[in-house]
Amino acid sequence: MSILIPKELRYSVYTLSGILGTIIIFFPILTGIKTLNECLVFTSIGIPLPYDLIFNTSVIFGLILICIPIALINYLEDRYVRSLEDKLPDFFKELAESTRAGLSLPQALEDYARRERESALGKELNKVVIRYKLRADFEDAVKSLAKRIPTTSVQRAYVTLVEAYRSGGRMTEVLDSAARIYSMIRDYEQSKRGRLKHYVWIIYMSVFLFSFIAVIIMESFIRPTAEIGKAVGGTFIFGTLDERIYEGLFFLSSLVQSIMGGFIAGKIVEGSATKGIKHVIIMLIAVAFFFSILSIILRGYFESIIKGSISM
Repeated sequence: MSILIPKELRYSVYTLSGILGTIIIFFPILTGIKTLNECLVFTSIGIPLPYDLIFNTSVIFGLILICIPIALINYLEDRYVRSLEDKLPDFFKELAESTRAGLSLPQALEDYARRERESALGKELNKVVIRYKLRADFEDAVKSLAKRIPTTSVQRAYVTLVEAYRSGGRMTEVLDSAARIYSMIRDYEQSKRGRLKHYVWIIYMSVFLFSFIAVIIMESFIRPTAEIGKAVGGTFIFGTLDERIYEGLFFLSSLVQSIMGGFIAGKIVEGSATKGIKHVIIMLIAVAFFFSILSIILRGYFESIIKGSISM
């Protein structure tokens, strides 16, 4: 759906952000700061896991850069469409009052567009009015609105206006019914969004808790245990403990959970997975915090405890 931004420009922005994001992801390797082996560790079955702090941070910020244009465009267009759709109940109510006062439907439409010219709906209706004044058929003029904004509510509004225009003497009755129906739909949608936001918070908490617990386990148990094993030159029952494998698994799991959780949140609340990209960005920032800043703090803390215990 391209409403505010042309499709060609939108795809150009997406392509550019994708290229820049990919460069940032592999920036440590491309610049020679890190080698591939210093960034990735391969499991026994050949699965690559990112474990290096610098590389992992680059991965997150690269993904965020890829997501930002998509999230920003979605946000601007969603806000525009929502402000338009929220006006529909009042729009039909005022059309009914105008036609009851003796105006024809095109005249009532023009009167409303003039009074609400600063709103999203007013701007779109002005385009319809201009098209109608240029000798276009009324139904074709209204259809242009449905083509520009192909949402379910606007499609219904188009059908309602056409039926009201065709109904003749029952026009006011049709418009009054539409005003009541759209008012109920608006109240239902607002209530639904409010109820479903609780599930979004559950998704956020699951990502935050998983990342936090993963970092705690990594820095308080796995890394110290691996360091002790290296120091004494011993092995465990299950073999040598490679902390890089666990760090890569924890990080990759948090990354996947953030991305999928964001998509699920968008699907639950707004009915579209792509509209959940703003949630993906927030959760990726949280993962970056947990696996960089918090990880470094906890690593220093537990190392000081271990050194203190050894010195005693």
